[in-house]
Amino acid sequence: MGNRFAALKEYHSLILGHGILAAITFLLIVPAAIFIARFYYRNPRLAMRVHIWLQILTVFLTTVIFALGFFAVGPERSLTNPHHGIGLAIYVLVLLMQHQF
Repeated sequence: MGNRFAALKEYHSLILGHGILAAITFLLIVPAAIFIARFYYRNPRLAMRVHIWLQILTVFLTTVIFALGFFAVGPERSLTNPHHGIGLAIYVLVLLMQHQF
């Protein structure tokens, strides 16, 4: 896909932002929220508050990640690649998991 849009400067910055935000969100923020909720026993109320705020941040960042990816490929090319479908599935799962409790 990158070769089709190699001439556009915006494409490369959108893809770079998409990848960096996704890595930060799913490698740092989501595990931190899980570990804080599961293993922080000293102050359960603080642990719950931090967990909730990290989950809110996760929803916000996944929305930004989804928007960056969607605008990078455009509506005419959306869902033409398995990466697009997997990204949409992850976004939907993140939104659904927030309403679990």
